[in-house]
Amino acid sequence: MRVSGRLGSVIMLMVAGTSFIASSRVAGQRFPLDKPPGEIMTEIRNGRDHDAYRALTGSAQYHRIGELLDSLEAQALNNAPPRLRRTAVWMISSAGSSPSSPAAHGAFARLARVFARSSNIEVKRVSLTGMTRLVERDKVLSFLDSLARMETNSVADRWLPEYAVMKLGEVRPGGEAVLRRLHAENAVKDPRARLLAPGILKR
Repeated sequence: MRVSGRLGSVIMLMVAGTSFIASSRVAGQRFPLDKPPGEIMTEIRNGRDHDAYRALTGSAQYHRIGELLDSLEAQALNNAPPRLRRTAVWMISSAGSSPSSPAAHGAFARLARVFARSSNIEVKRVSLTGMTRLVERDKVLSFLDSLARMETNSVADRWLPEYAVMKLGEVRPGGEAVLRRLHAENAVKDPRARLLAPGILKR
């Protein structure tokens, strides 16, 4: 079929554009992002997180990622609505889960600080869940191991050993080996957490 005139030109431009996009992706080009961290944080609060994820995961060249992460950490710990605090924690974990991110190493320390300083149980839970995604796996496993061994009479912390055991089951590779060691050593003292471990190992 012959295509002529203006329609043919449009088709040729579309084909050329598609080829350019494909070749850019193949080449792994990363385009710069020049927005200040404050502007990106405003976008996050308004439900627009595309540029934030581009910066955090390394899919865009962003030279102020440390400032952006500082802002996210502060948001996770301030009096922002719970949804925004959880979003901030999850974005920190996104930076730490992407090997191409310049901030992949260092995300664990941020999440550990949020976990330690926050008094909100949901923020603490999201922090632990976010850790299971990180490339800093050895640090995560050691941290969850210590929580699983906890003995506490505090009502506020009673959920921690059981939750840590559950999260260890989500860290792969490595989590199962830690659970087997804990189980073999009878190191989990919390009754509910101790009952949970064998079931996770059977999955």
